[in-house]
Amino acid sequence: MVYYVKQGKVPRYRHTYDDRKNLLREELFGEESFDGLYSLLYHRNEPTRVLDIVEETKKELDPSGEKKMIHRHLKTSLLSRKGDLVSGRRYLFYNDRIRIGLVKPAASMTRYFRHALCEQLFFLHRGRATFSSIFGSMQIETGDYLYVPKGTTWTMKGSDDLELLFMESKDRIDLPVRY
Repeated sequence: MVYYVKQGKVPRYRHTYDDRKNLLREELFGEESFDGLYSLLYHRNEPTRVLDIVEETKKELDPSGEKKMIHRHLKTSLLSRKGDLVSGRRYLFYNDRIRIGLVKPAASMTRYFRHALCEQLFFLHRGRATFSSIFGSMQIETGDYLYVPKGTTWTMKGSDDLELLFMESKDRIDLPVRY
């Protein structure tokens, strides 16, 4: 059975309008198009209007020719602060489906970011932050997990001691069925 949750001032019926003077633009946000869970977001302005495109260079990862599975001691506390929450990412483990790393930002984010290829999961190891996305804003603090679906536009402002473990996955990140 399909059920709908409405938040804010939205038209009484989906895909309609109440007042021609105050038209809202619709955006269908879902990970599997029309299959699975999705949200119908309403905007005052067109969400598809692009003001600027900034080319980001893809970080190439170097496996250093190491093929052996050996024990490692990663001294992440010795890593210095670098970049923001996107440009300062350091990848620790990776394969062709997932990347796991740490970020200790030196600066706050000054822009919004959208990862079009991967779902993201953050664990806030240290600090506090305000996460803002197209779905709203929320406070996160040490010990919190934050899941960001693929295609979500977001930004985050955090404390000076902010430190996060992150995962970027090409596959769906979900809870096991038994939970």
